[in-house]
Amino acid sequence: MPGPFRLETPARRSIAEAIACLGRDGPLPVVVVSSAYFTLLENWIVHIQALGISRFLIVDHALAARLSGRGFVVAVSRFDGSAPDFWLRRILVWQYLIEIGVPIVQSDVDAIWLRDPIAAFFADQHFDLLCSQGTLHPGDTAALWGFVLCTGLMSLRPTPATVRFLAALVRRANLVLRTDDQEVMNHMLVQAGLVWHRHDMQPEINRLGDCVFQSYHSIIDGRDHATGITIGMLPHALFPRLPTALSGPYVKHVLRPEDDDQRIDQLRAVGCWRLPEDAPGLRRMDLI
Repeated sequence: MPGPFRLETPARRSIAEAIACLGRDGPLPVVVVSSAYFTLLENWIVHIQALGISRFLIVDHALAARLSGRGFVVAVSRFDGSAPDFWLRRILVWQYLIEIGVPIVQSDVDAIWLRDPIAAFFADQHFDLLCSQGTLHPGDTAALWGFVLCTGLMSLRPTPATVRFLAALVRRANLVLRTDDQEVMNHMLVQAGLVWHRHDMQPEINRLGDCVFQSYHSIIDGRDHATGITIGMLPHALFPRLPTALSGPYVKHVLRPEDDDQRIDQLRAVGCWRLPEDAPGLRRMDLI
């Protein structure tokens, strides 16, 4: 994607038309996806609709025709199929939605909604950014904080601080194109000197292979003084990245297996697959 890094006019127009249909009443789940993710998208839709949630936005360049006639709102944005382009593309989508005053809940297509987190966490949040927890990527941030933030599920409010934060993220577009949005966002906050308020909670210790990371049973929070954005981190037990068969979590975002052929089996093993047994398999996907 050549600079300047700004969402193209046709994509902005398509998103604005989608918002005119969906309205601005409450946080809007948004999933930015590519056609290689169609099977995962179908599974994500089945789960979110089972919760009675019908208001959500799908953003892609090729799926509108495949989803036509099914009542879904799909905005069109160009996508070249590469992972770096995707990472940056969705940041630009978030930025435009926030600029036009839409509160959003960004969700990866493999972040599976098992209970409705909107009313419980996002509808009345006072943070500008309320983010799920990652595991160990990027490693230097995990070593410093004891954890990392995950871009796979997060709620953003349209505030001046959020506008400044996303603008700062877009200014690092060339870094995003060389790494990914999660690495750049975590590094940006570390460089800004973000200090976490842990409210005297003792951390829970989670193991991933030979490594460990911390989590907390309630939201911890901090403030990025460079942009003024206030940030909360959701409890890992309720928004886990590590595999768990427990039914308590609101959203499970299980780590991607090394072999994508095992993706559906992995989701099924943790209660996150609702499509029929004969659903088509997944193509090799280029997103984490």
